[in-house]
Amino acid sequence: MEVRIPIGVSNRHIHLTKEDFTTLFGNIEPTPLFFLSGSTTYFATNETVNVYNDKHRINDVRIIMPFYKESSLEILMADSLALFGYVIPRGKKMHDVYVEGPKGTILLKDAVCRSVVHLHVNPIDADWYPLKKHYRLDINNEIIDVLENKLTDIGTTIHIDKDDAEELGVTKDTIGRLLYDFTRQ
Repeated sequence: MEVRIPIGVSNRHIHLTKEDFTTLFGNIEPTPLFFLSGSTTYFATNETVNVYNDKHRINDVRIIMPFYKESSLEILMADSLALFGYVIPRGKKMHDVYVEGPKGTILLKDAVCRSVVHLHVNPIDADWYPLKKHYRLDINNEIIDVLENKLTDIGTTIHIDKDDAEELGVTKDTIGRLLYDFTRQ
């Protein structure tokens, strides 16, 4: 099976619980900056936070809503080198960082990761993109594994991080080819 699919590029961002958001910002509601890929519930906020440890500080990290069950920080390869001195593996939450907002600071424990290439599937498209299937992605004749599939109200799209997008020459108009991986049944 082969399907053409839009590519979404993800920069560093943070997901927060309601409790952590309240600690950082007080009793305000997050305000949408923009909604993600046609979603009605997933949005980037106007509010940002600063994250730091004893080695490095990253200012103005964008928050992605809705609220999550656990807070976590998704970073890029350069962020990983600056914060921890090496590139942390993709998809594994590890390391601690402080998160600073205008009203308070929290410590996230074992909550930092680098994003894996993942497929967001809108419920309308779920019959076309079975979540239990294994996919590979062809972007500009480079084949990469899709390591995670998620059912969300974001438009059906592949998300890769900014590092991968730059390496693969992805632009806002790039369309990938989603390939079913018959070797991983």
